[in-house]
Amino acid sequence: SGSTNVMQILDRKVEREIPSGMMDAGLNVGVGSKALGDDEDDPDDEAQSEEDPAVDEEEEALAADTKLVAKWLRTTLREWETVLTVKAKEAPNDATFKLDKAQYRQCKQYLRPLRRSLRANDISPDIISSLARIANLCEKRHYKAMQEAYMRLAIGNKPWPMGVTFVTFHDRANRHKIGEGQVAHVLDDETTRKYVQMVKRLCSFCETRWPIDPTTEM
Repeated sequence: SGSTNVMQILDRKVEREIPSGMMDAGLNVGVGSKALGDDEDDPDDEAQSEEDPAVDEEEEALAADTKLVAKWLRTTLREWETVLTVKAKEAPNDATFKLDKAQYRQCKQYLRPLRRSLRANDISPDIISSLARIANLCEKRHYKAMQEAYMRLAIGNKPWPMGVTFVTFHDRANRHKIGEGQVAHVLDDETTRKYVQMVKRLCSFCETRWPIDPTTEM
């Protein structure tokens, strides 16, 4: 049509006015060139793209400890349940069996918050690290070292732990203030205190279920 011919003539005229060097270089907007203001890299983008190896290692170690603790809890509880199943067939009315069964049920109940927190990754890394050490030592049957690790978890390393201020025969002025505000961290929370005690119960079960030669712990 006539309008199409006019547009083609105008396009040819514009092409003749553009220097050939620019056409060869392909300097079209948004093609083969950066937009205005993009000559320098954004430092924020570089900071986000860089990864900290130390942080990655800590996260991997934490994930491994979490997996170890969860597996140890699951395996030990299942083994305890298996032992109770055998006892139920042999002596269902035995007083020792009934007590053991009650302790197992309480242990499983009090450990539920811990197991939920492990699945949700909602637990202090310090507690996970301590629990992982306890689980690892139990699996290796290093029960003496396990007991020491448990004590560090239960009362911590702070000075004047609970009970130490009441070992003398004579009263001392303001003795009740010694260590005030420095009570072991895990014993402050009722839920945490309960599952930490149940961890000790699992450790005791491991010692009974998989005993070792006492001389190896010397």
